[in-house]
Amino acid sequence: MKRAEAAREKLIKELRKALAKVKQLRGFLPICASCKKIRDDTGYWNQVEAYLTSHSDVQFSHSICPECAKKLHPEHDDVMYPEERGARNAEGGAEREMKNEGLTRISERGTGNGMQKEESS
Repeated sequence: MKRAEAAREKLIKELRKALAKVKQLRGFLPICASCKKIRDDTGYWNQVEAYLTSHSDVQFSHSICPECAKKLHPEHDDVMYPEERGARNAEGGAEREMKNEGLTRISERGTGNGMQKEESS
């Protein structure tokens, strides 16, 4: 009987420890519509990452979503998202060809100031 009671007490102790480690978010979070900081119970405005890390069992791995990557780094768009290149080429390919052909013609004629530009590739 004592053995069963000791095992039960040990199990209860382990469960309490586990529950103490569990962090759960509940209710409404006041979040800034502009900067996305979250206000905590003390009135302090925290970065989303800091708030969620301290109030849950979550870790962050930062990345850039495709929409933001296109805005922030449009010059690397084809490298970062090559799967979309085919769709864009199909949509804008003819227009791009016309622009490139026009640039080649201008290059062949010169700049009008007596200097010849090298043909663009």
